[in-house]
Amino acid sequence: MDTYVFIRDVVDRLYAGQPNTADAIIATHLASLTASYRVVNALPAGVNYTDPLARLAYVFKYAAAHSYYLAQILLEVRQQLAHPLFSGPNVFAACLGGGPGTDIIGIKKHLLDGAYPAGTILNGCVFDRQPGWNNEWAYVANALGNTVRPYFQPFDATVPLAPNARGYLASADIVTISYLVSEIMHLDAHGAVTVFFKSCFDAVKPGALFVFVDYFGGPTTFFDSLCIGSGLQLVLSSGNELKNMYSFGATVGILDFYTSKFNGHSYKKRTTLGYRILRKM
Repeated sequence: MDTYVFIRDVVDRLYAGQPNTADAIIATHLASLTASYRVVNALPAGVNYTDPLARLAYVFKYAAAHSYYLAQILLEVRQQLAHPLFSGPNVFAACLGGGPGTDIIGIKKHLLDGAYPAGTILNGCVFDRQPGWNNEWAYVANALGNTVRPYFQPFDATVPLAPNARGYLASADIVTISYLVSEIMHLDAHGAVTVFFKSCFDAVKPGALFVFVDYFGGPTTFFDSLCIGSGLQLVLSSGNELKNMYSFGATVGILDFYTSKFNGHSYKKRTTLGYRILRKM
């Protein structure tokens, strides 16, 4: 599964029927996203995804690369453990700050590329504060096919987990935290974010995997501090590691069509990141 090809199909669907004026608006959102994520920790309001065109801009710019990162990391974990990460006919995934289902794409790629049984069902619950993401997640889930069963759970990392959110986490085989900590760690002045993550760690079942991916530095240091005394065992970690999509044989250029439409704004092809893979004991 080539996630750049997959995301091109999703962007095609989301873009279909947009007026000619949408291109300039999307280009403005892309410029704003690029600027915002450079200083995301300094933005008290976070990034605003209320506008569907802002969400389309995010899918175009980040979804393919981020899902590739996750799939590659999961492959590294499987190689480290020397056995499949999941067993049985159903896999349950909870993606905190999951937006349009980017992490589910990466997990699905792992299942397809990792010789899991063809009929394996991926039950994916996207947790996000912006309820509008449920629309894009529906497009993504439909494109992934009938072996993906989508769920959406609104959440706020500054308040306690709702009972149904805790229920989803309790069933999860894998919990992903991709580029969430860098967006919300500034909200922890009074410990609310710490309490939220501690409750997530407490809610999951023994044996579940936590996969954290984010910018190396402040976010990784913050997350490491959260894990102390949490009952999570470190399986694999990395510091400031370069992930280059060209080295994975991805069909990167397939999105160039939209770069030309969106005033030259491109999509992510490479980055440096830090990650932590932990297992609940």
